[in-house]
Amino acid sequence: MEHQIIAVANQLIQNGKKPTVALVRAKLSCRVAIPVLLQTLQKIESLSPAQLNELAGEDKPTTDIDSQPPSDDVAALTTKVDHLQQEVALLKQQLNAINKQLGLNSL
Repeated sequence: MEHQIIAVANQLIQNGKKPTVALVRAKLSCRVAIPVLLQTLQKIESLSPAQLNELAGEDKPTTDIDSQPPSDDVAALTTKVDHLQQEVALLKQQLNAINKQLGLNSL
């Protein structure tokens, strides 16, 4: 994800625009957490133009490794799925409690 943020920010800079959270988020193909975006933008501000071009992959050909999802994204998605599963279980418990109070059959 960081690579995509850097590439978008680099494109904005080359177009004479300051990469802001709103501009970068609008250009990204997928959603990204604000803390990740802010951290990456802070990192970009400390880089020279040459370093930014290198990180953005201006001179680097795309490989199969680049097309695989970064492990950070997979870990984040796994965490979100776990959280949502816990939330669904809690909601089911609450629904069962309400149904019991109303004398209805539980799920």
